[in-house]
Amino acid sequence: MLRNVLAVGCLLGAMSAAVSAAGGPLEIRITQGVEGALPIAIVPFAYAGAALPEDIAQVIANDLTRSGRFNSMPRADLPARPSEPAAVNFKDWRTVGMDNLVIGKITAVGDGSYTVEFRLIDVFTAKQIAGFQIPSQGSNLRLTAHHISDIIFEALLKTKARARARDRRREGVQRADRRRRGLPSARPRADPGRRGDQEPLPPRARRGQGRAPNRGRRVRRAQL
Repeated sequence: MLRNVLAVGCLLGAMSAAVSAAGGPLEIRITQGVEGALPIAIVPFAYAGAALPEDIAQVIANDLTRSGRFNSMPRADLPARPSEPAAVNFKDWRTVGMDNLVIGKITAVGDGSYTVEFRLIDVFTAKQIAGFQIPSQGSNLRLTAHHISDIIFEALLKTKARARARDRRREGVQRADRRRRGLPSARPRADPGRRGDQEPLPPRARRGQGRAPNRGRRVRRAQL
């Protein structure tokens, strides 16, 4: 163990020296997600028109992957590219092991403005978890993509948090019943997804800020 710590210390010292010699800031990137990252597929958003200044689906996939909590499916591996719920073949997505699916479309409304529509769908229940229609200027499409990734991140984690809370309530009732009957208490089941009381930050949240860049801004959106 000590040998490993010393090795890591030497490596960081060498990196720091190299950065100082180069005169640039040290940048650390997370290239692998945490164990148990949620599989999710972000389908390219349908759009009939000239090339857009931003690939919204790719920005969303990058945000979620960099958060470390999601494993975004490579675009080349997508079994289909639906843009409407009726066009989704859930059997295909279950076969490739996807838990959640994001589809959407972009519509030009004139004067450089667009309407971005997306839906977050649970592949196994075939039900929509979240869906919004968001107006955006062409120059703000990237910000709109970041806003969508925040919505997806929070919607899925809140869903899991509710499930954990329900499990804890059930365990509490079971322990109380065992005590009432004079039986030994069963050891509570460990929750591998919970790390103390720390609440994970959205994909765009940066260390020290405590909130995502879009958090706090009023973004007009209509629920689908």
